[in-house]
Amino acid sequence: MTFELTSRSEDGFTLVELLVATAMALIVFAVTLSTLAVFNDHTQNLTQQNDSQNQARLGIDQIVSQLRNVATSTTPPGFVERATPDDLVFQTISVAAGVSTVERVRYCVPSAAAPASEPLVVQTQTTVTAAIPWSASQCPDTSGGLTSAVLIPSVTNVHRGIAVFSYDGGSGALAAAPSDLTSIRSVGINLYVNPEPGVASDEYEQQSSALLRNAQSAPTAAFTWSQGASGYVNLDAGASYSPSGELLTYAWSCTPACSSSAPTFTWNSGTGTKTVKLTVTDQDGFSTSVTHTVTVS
Repeated sequence: MTFELTSRSEDGFTLVELLVATAMALIVFAVTLSTLAVFNDHTQNLTQQNDSQNQARLGIDQIVSQLRNVATSTTPPGFVERATPDDLVFQTISVAAGVSTVERVRYCVPSAAAPASEPLVVQTQTTVTAAIPWSASQCPDTSGGLTSAVLIPSVTNVHRGIAVFSYDGGSGALAAAPSDLTSIRSVGINLYVNPEPGVASDEYEQQSSALLRNAQSAPTAAFTWSQGASGYVNLDAGASYSPSGELLTYAWSCTPACSSSAPTFTWNSGTGTKTVKLTVTDQDGFSTSVTHTVTVS
């Protein structure tokens, strides 16, 4: 038996093969880096959005908490002192170290800011003065050493024409303030926020609302009258009431003069046309008056 020995070739890769393999490796490496870069950008964007949404939620929760502790005041306008679609001022009860104090707060969005760069600003007055210290035409108003802070950045409401604050169930476009601030019983908050200006898909909306549970409603003043004996009129304030169920005090005044603090009384007015005014006051000091012209025969 014979065996034939053959030698193994010692030829390696050709230069062309090496170049092709290197090029393919570089392409794979570039694609991998590109994928990682896209993934990293996407992760950073999601983190930015999550951080922005958390900040917006915490800011809204702060406003709602303060609105639920709105301070009752017998000085008009009462609970809410300024109420426009992008400017809200009220007094609230603050508790620190077990001690309750009243402070005035303001939340506003400057209309002069660039789109998607509008901050929701907060201003606080710890020693409450009789008048609101912040000008309605400036947000924030830092004149005279007044301070401010950004609560939520990148709000887009004003440039979108959408109200930040709404009252008693209202919503929609920017509009005038409620005509009667004392009647406000709930405040809605509707924020559009875009943490990445110029990227419309990054914009999101967050909403909440607060019932002014500490708000005290003023009493309703109403009275009836009936003819008594000649020259006399019977006055009855029984139709007056307090929405909160509080006890009322009564004050009658007439032309010509009369005076009584009873809920009903008979006035010797003489014949003719008389003017009668009733003022009712509840236990919190809120007063309401009503006036009628009465004809007595």
